Amino acid sequence: MLCAMYAMGGEMYDAPNMAPVGRSGNDVRILTKKDMIELPEGADLMFLPGRSALVGQKGKIEKIASSLCAVAAMLPMGYTRTYLPAFELTDDAPQPANTDAVITSTSSKAINLFSFIEKFFFFTINCCD
Repeated sequence: MLCAMYAMGGEMYDAPNMAPVGRSGNDVRILTKKDMIELPEGADLMFLPGRSALVGQKGKIEKIASSLCAVAAMLPMGYTRTYLPAFELTDDAPQPANTDAVITSTSSKAINLFSFIEKFFFFTINCCD
């Protein structure tokens, strides 16, 4: 089962019983395993400050909590992004927020944040936009 993920205090966690939500254009939807691939080698994980994660719960899409940031993955060259992380902007959200891919978890262990580097947040390659 896929789990939504969020960041808090510089670390990433999965949200058991909450499904990942992705955005493609104006379409925001709960994602399934067929929408996802395994995280490829060379991908970087990052959190999105000022962006509250959206999650699926009981078939509905809702904000997880204002204090919990959405997370994303920067994909290596050769991968096509099909969904962006779905989030809701907070009042203090920095701009811009370009990311490469939704990231989810299939375990209930914390993932250490290893790559929130400001240059990745502000300089991303979005060749399909």
